[in-house]
Amino acid sequence: MNGYAEHCVGRELMSDEQLLWVGQPGRGWRLRPADAFLIPFALVWTGFAIFWEIMALFMVAPAGRFGLIFPLFGLPFVLVGLYMLAGRFWLDARRRAFTCYGLTDRRAIIVSGQFRRTVKSVELAGMTDLSMTEHWGGRGSIHAGPRMAWPGMWYGWGGPGMWFDNSSNVLFELIVDARSVFRLIREARRPTQPAGIASTQTAPASDKVHGLR
Repeated sequence: MNGYAEHCVGRELMSDEQLLWVGQPGRGWRLRPADAFLIPFALVWTGFAIFWEIMALFMVAPAGRFGLIFPLFGLPFVLVGLYMLAGRFWLDARRRAFTCYGLTDRRAIIVSGQFRRTVKSVELAGMTDLSMTEHWGGRGSIHAGPRMAWPGMWYGWGGPGMWFDNSSNVLFELIVDARSVFRLIREARRPTQPAGIASTQTAPASDKVHGLR
């Protein structure tokens, strides 16, 4: 098991709770499907903002130091462009680096935050519309609840909390061997059967596996 994740999640376990799995999301900078639109948009935005800022500086240069007030109004647009091009990727990578996941026989646990610890607990019995998106190499994301067909511009503007695999209600994001963890969740959700009686219950119809991408 991941030592760091096991330590983070272990602090949240109840005395009669059984830990089945711990892990963390993938590290580093990650491209999302929405970046096919957001990166070209950010390039145009940033390029125009920088061009406008340079032109404003040349136009007001004869006015002296008081003329610099006008170009200052363009700085926020440049900063927004730099955030869309690089800042959001850095923040997303930092968020994932300090996020830990745990799965017990009762619930899914998500611990996040470097300086301020945030703990989210999702009861397995209450999960609906469980689904998994699997990527090449076995990594994937598991979702619980209805997924948005398209998150729109929230992906680029809503902060790290909206960057979960380009969809809503992510449970575990970009984890190793997602299919095995998905299977563990489905098995943990099944009611226990009396000894000697085989279970005929199948996975809920809402449990879905999305293809590799």
